[in-house]
Amino acid sequence: PPPPPPPPLPRRIPASELVIGDIVLLKGGDRVPADLRLIQTSGLKVESSSLTGEPDAFEMSVAHTHEEPFESKNLAFNTSQCTEGAAVGVVIRTSDRTLIGMVAKLATATKVQVSTLQKELSRIVKFITMLAFFLALCILIIGFS
Repeated sequence: PPPPPPPPLPRRIPASELVIGDIVLLKGGDRVPADLRLIQTSGLKVESSSLTGEPDAFEMSVAHTHEEPFESKNLAFNTSQCTEGAAVGVVIRTSDRTLIGMVAKLATATKVQVSTLQKELSRIVKFITMLAFFLALCILIIGFS
C-alpha cells in the first residue's frame, strides 16, 4: 500500500476563516483568534482583561479545572493575549458565537429606559420653553400697542 500523505504544514489564515475543529498554534505575543480548548501547552500564560477585567496573565493547562468556562484553565478566549509560552488548541467557537461576541450581543440588546427623573426634567423643560414663548409673545404685543 502507498505511504500515508504527510501532515499539512502550519499556515497563517485570517481569524475570520477559522471554523470549529481547526487546530491553532499559539505563542507568546499572539492574540487568541477564537475560543479554543487547549490540547497541548508549554508554559502558556494568557491575559484576558478584555473579558474578565483582570490585568494579570494566568498560566493555562490542558486539564479541565472548573465547570465555569471563565474559571477553567483549558479554555482560551477570543481577544485574549498570550503573554508567554506556547500552546495548541482546537477551535470551539468563532465570530459572534465566542464568549466576547455573546457579551457584545447582550450589551447591544439592552433597551434604554427613561427614568422618572428624565421624564420630570423633560416636562419641566417643555413648560419653561412654552412659558418663555408666551412671555415673548406678550412683550411683543405690548410693545406694538
